[in-house]
Amino acid sequence: MVHTLTRRVVVGLIAILIGWLGVWLLDSHWKSDAELQAESQRRSAEPVLCDGKVMNPGDVCMAFGKGAAERGGTYDEMKAKHVAAVQPDDLRADDLIWRFVAAVPLLISAALLISVIVAFVVAARVPAGRRALAAAHGWTYERKHPTLAGDAGLFAPYVAGRNEASDVVAGEWKGFPFLIFSFRDTSSTEKAAFRVTLPIALPFMRVIDSSEHPFSSDTDPGVQAWLGMKLGIVPTKKTVTRMAFWAQDDRLVRVVSWQSKPSTIEAELDATVNLAERLVNAAMETVAEAETRDRPGGQNS
Repeated sequence: MVHTLTRRVVVGLIAILIGWLGVWLLDSHWKSDAELQAESQRRSAEPVLCDGKVMNPGDVCMAFGKGAAERGGTYDEMKAKHVAAVQPDDLRADDLIWRFVAAVPLLISAALLISVIVAFVVAARVPAGRRALAAAHGWTYERKHPTLAGDAGLFAPYVAGRNEASDVVAGEWKGFPFLIFSFRDTSSTEKAAFRVTLPIALPFMRVIDSSEHPFSSDTDPGVQAWLGMKLGIVPTKKTVTRMAFWAQDDRLVRVVSWQSKPSTIEAELDATVNLAERLVNAAMETVAEAETRDRPGGQNS
């Protein structure tokens, strides 16, 4: 929590610094007509230069190569070019360009500040939302757990960066014991995990979201075939969005984006438990089929 707060404060300070730069640029190049006229007169009176050296009346600035006519000339010609380049209209055009430049740090600053504000708001809403959800259903709520994220068996790429979990809700939904908790992955992104305890043991399986091939490389081919037959999870010729999950023994885990609204949390929990029901029913059906085959007079007799 301290690490998160520190990071948000640092980002906020950086946003303010960038915003100050944008304001300074904007203020420096937002001049009235009178100010532009005064600046034009001041700059017109500046010495005439040739390659960085001051020219005097009667001098000639020699230039060679492409654009020599524009870069060289007599003192009077160079003076006329200099004065023409610092007329109020030209200065106004330059200021307009700098105003657009100033908009870049201002937009970056605004985006960073908004992200920090949203993070603080969400951080404040998550505990309230989880507490409200737990209270509404008679579940338990724990603000912090020192090791849960490390012990939960989170799957790649959602491996916990630290063992600590926060806003832990524990209870039972449709007969399935569950845990809901927040954690930070290895990139320090806030995530929400849903872990359901199953009444039976399953072999290892991991289904991947947004991929043509739905299974991790360490999921046994036999398990892949079983998931395809029982749950319809099969490879496709195009990328599809599916419910990603990890399961092994009596544990089913899903990881989703950070949730704060009780209704959204409950919907994700319901989706996870429904998946658990499908897996359990499919496993029990498979066991029953195997027992039928093994009975005297069964298919294997």
